[in-house]
Amino acid sequence: MLMGLHGAESMRAMDAAAIEGLGIPGGHLMERAGLAVAEQIRERYDPESVVVYAGKGNNGGDGFVVARELFHDGRQVTVFAVDGCDGYKGDALLNLRIAEALGVEIREGIGEADDVTIDEADVIVDAIFGTGFAGAAKQVEADYGTPFLSHAAMEPMNAVVKFDGDLSFAPDYFERCFRHFAEDPLLGIGGGVICHTIDGQERLEPCPSFHVRGATKIYRSPCWEALGGLWPAPGWDTFDEVKANRLGWTTRSFPELRLTHHRLTGTAEGLWSGIVKNGRANYICGYHPLFMFFKCLKRLPQKPRLVGSLALSWGFLSGYWKRIPRVDDPLTIAYLRQQQLGRLSGAKTIWR
Repeated sequence: MLMGLHGAESMRAMDAAAIEGLGIPGGHLMERAGLAVAEQIRERYDPESVVVYAGKGNNGGDGFVVARELFHDGRQVTVFAVDGCDGYKGDALLNLRIAEALGVEIREGIGEADDVTIDEADVIVDAIFGTGFAGAAKQVEADYGTPFLSHAAMEPMNAVVKFDGDLSFAPDYFERCFRHFAEDPLLGIGGGVICHTIDGQERLEPCPSFHVRGATKIYRSPCWEALGGLWPAPGWDTFDEVKANRLGWTTRSFPELRLTHHRLTGTAEGLWSGIVKNGRANYICGYHPLFMFFKCLKRLPQKPRLVGSLALSWGFLSGYWKRIPRVDDPLTIAYLRQQQLGRLSGAKTIWR
C-alpha cells in the first residue's frame, strides 16, 4: 500500500498504473475516492448541510459521488457546478447524471457571496482542482470571481486560542482576527491589543508589534505544533513568539482590534510583585543583560518612578542569585539575544 503525501505528478502516475497497468476502470477509482471522502466527512463532522464545489474535470466527478452519498444519508446537499453542467464528459458526466436522477440539488456557477446556503453549510467540499491543475493560485479569481474567494477565506481555520475570562470584545472579534490569518499564511501567532478603562478613558497597553498579549493569543495549529506547547513559567507569552519567529513564522498584534481588560496586566499579586515577576520572566526567557539594563533605564520615568525600575532589575538579577532554571532552549535564547543586541544597534529585528 502506498502511504504518505504525493504531488500531482506522482498521483497521475498512480492513476495511470491502476487504469492502464492493472485495467481498473477510471470510474471505479472515482467511485472509491468519492466514497472515501464521504465517509471521512461523516466520521469527522456528521454535518446536516453540505455544499460541494465541483470543477469541470474528474475532480468534479469525485465531488458528485461525495454529494450523492451524503444526500443518500438524508443530509441537505447542494452542488455548485462551477463551469456549468454542459462541460462534463465521461465518468464525471455519468456521476452528474446519477446525482441529478437521485434529486441532488445542482446549481450552475459559484453562488453569490451572500448566499445563505453557502454561509450556513456545515461542510464545504472543494472538488474543483485535481492533478490536472496548472498555473498560479491567483488565477482562481480570474476564473471563478471574488464570491468564491470570499467563501474560501471564511472557511474555518484550525487554531488554538488562549483567552482570559476578564476581557470584553466585539462580537466579530474572532472573525476579523481569522481574516488576518487567512491573508498571511506565515502568521503563526496573532491577536488584538489590550486596553484598560482608567478614569473613564480607554488607554492602550503598549507592547512591541511582534508581541501578542498573553490574555489573548491565537496560534495557527501548525505553528502551535512546531512550538511543542508552552513553557510553564513566567515569560511564556514572550518566549513562544520568539521561538515562532526563529522557526520562520511571523507574530503580531492587530492594532485595529481592541479588547478591554478589566484588570491591569501584572497586578493580580500587587503592583510591586507584578513588576518583579516581569523581571523574573525576562531572566527565565534568557534576556541579554545589556538589553535588560537599558530596559530598566527606560522604565525610570514611568509610574511608579524609580521603584518600578528597581523592582524590574530585582526580579531579573535575583534569578541569577537564586539559580532559577531558565528555559531549556539554547537556540531560541541565542536568537533572542541576537535580536536584542540588533535592536540596541538599530538593526532590523522582530521589533522592526
